[in-house]
Amino acid sequence: MHNSTENEFRALCFSGGLLVNDFPDKKQDIEEHWDIEVTLPLFGRRKIDVKGVKYTHRHGGAPCVWWEWRNVRGGDGWGVPNGLSRVVAQLMPDGVFYMSGVADMALRIKQAVNANGDRRGRGEFEIYQRDGRLDLVTRVPIDFYKKYATPLAFPAPRGNLTIEQPAEQSAKH
Repeated sequence: MHNSTENEFRALCFSGGLLVNDFPDKKQDIEEHWDIEVTLPLFGRRKIDVKGVKYTHRHGGAPCVWWEWRNVRGGDGWGVPNGLSRVVAQLMPDGVFYMSGVADMALRIKQAVNANGDRRGRGEFEIYQRDGRLDLVTRVPIDFYKKYATPLAFPAPRGNLTIEQPAEQSAKH
């Protein structure tokens, strides 16, 4: 069973004319952290882990990205590189999915956590562990994530996929 964000992303891939290569079995979804494999402009063939909009608190607060280093079972979280060519498709509050390579974004977030003194807590770029759980996550501001990710746009009504490069990348090319 897939959540609504995963279903939305899958529908966008199909309607946008992307080549959908594969879907994971339950074990791959849980252990390898991917939801769909597609061929993307700029990224090529990649396994995509789709993430919905999150907030600073379970029932509200400001939108953010919670980057998972360790999952609730104590294993590597979805935000840890695992040898697969994976991309995170992070849905933002504006309804746009932002794509980032797991290894690249994990490195940038880890550098920000280190620069913040490797502090524990629920604040931005702190390491947080819920009471009674084995997970470790870091709260990442939306602006930081968007700065280092690539937005996907599936414009209506034609459904043609375009990938807009962030301003800083466009200026370099």
